[in-house]
Amino acid sequence: MITTDVSHSEPRSLPFDKDTHFWFLKHEFETLFPKDLVDWMIRQAPENRSFKGDTYYPLPAACDLPVLVATRMSLSFPLLISAVPLHESVGAGSIQGVATPERKRGRPKTQLESTDSLAAGGIGEGPAAAAFRQCWFSDGGICSNFPIHLFDAPLPRWPTFAIDLVYPDANGPSAGNQTKTPDVFLPKPSDGWQAQYQSIASMLAVKELSGFIFGIIATMQNWRDLLQSRAPGNRERIVHVSLTQEQGGMNLNMSKEILAQISLKGTQAGEKFAEFSFDDHYWTRWRNLASAMQRYTIKVADSANYTPKIADYVNAYESARTDNPMPPYDFEGSVQREEARSLLEGLIAKGHEWKDKGPDFTNTAPRPLPQMQITLTY
Repeated sequence: MITTDVSHSEPRSLPFDKDTHFWFLKHEFETLFPKDLVDWMIRQAPENRSFKGDTYYPLPAACDLPVLVATRMSLSFPLLISAVPLHESVGAGSIQGVATPERKRGRPKTQLESTDSLAAGGIGEGPAAAAFRQCWFSDGGICSNFPIHLFDAPLPRWPTFAIDLVYPDANGPSAGNQTKTPDVFLPKPSDGWQAQYQSIASMLAVKELSGFIFGIIATMQNWRDLLQSRAPGNRERIVHVSLTQEQGGMNLNMSKEILAQISLKGTQAGEKFAEFSFDDHYWTRWRNLASAMQRYTIKVADSANYTPKIADYVNAYESARTDNPMPPYDFEGSVQREEARSLLEGLIAKGHEWKDKGPDFTNTAPRPLPQMQITLTY
């Protein structure tokens, strides 16, 4: 699942990874979760920490985090469902009784590790924390409403599916079309994609201004998810379920009949998934990978052999090919350094070969083309 760490201004995947540790207070969690669940979490805690009259308990490890807690953190819709408070240790603290990553023998602590410990919920060394600070977690949709990337692999081992609830919009792309999109629709890998369009024009200036403002907010929130949903390898595993104005959304008091109608659409979505071709999907994902990796390798070759070189930066250009490591990210030992040099030279050679002689894997690759970039995980 995805939640939004508002205090750190970033999305986070749930459950947290093994190097991330947050704490909770009993009286805060008892206002959000059943008492027996909170009591169970306290019993699982390897250690607690007292600070300024409060007792802090470590959030259960990834494999033990209750689904109810993760769901509540992911669905804390702003102004409708309260955010979830957690706490991180600040200063010299680490969780007693919880394993923390060991530093290599003889390797000094770097400023990087100190800084990273704060953003990871208080990993560090020492017997106690200097202080605790509160971190608020809200709806995952603030950053990512459609985190299909959580189920991605370079080459999938099995199919994974998603459901996109499509809400009525008089200005949508189907407005005025004679051909009505089915209530439940699953694209094929070869189907084209259609850009989303939201009209802002209005006879009323106030309405036009509000439409523009909400359009900005929706774009900030959903642009990444929209691009992913259009991508080949994604779009054919996303079933689109159209809802009416009375169904879903902010309709929190739907009748039994309306719920039955929505349930029927869910059944139809399952039937669409049963028609899914994993053979076609796997081949599409491989074509994406081949095309993107080839273009990225060519970029590596072009950038690594940049000429003319800037004189002041020659040493930096050559550092990847020499035995002069640049701390704090040195490879561990001569074997790793040699393997890294071989990797770089191989990428450069292959990139130049592909660029000069081909073949060009993008010629018949699915559109729009994907790209590879080094980005942070979340």
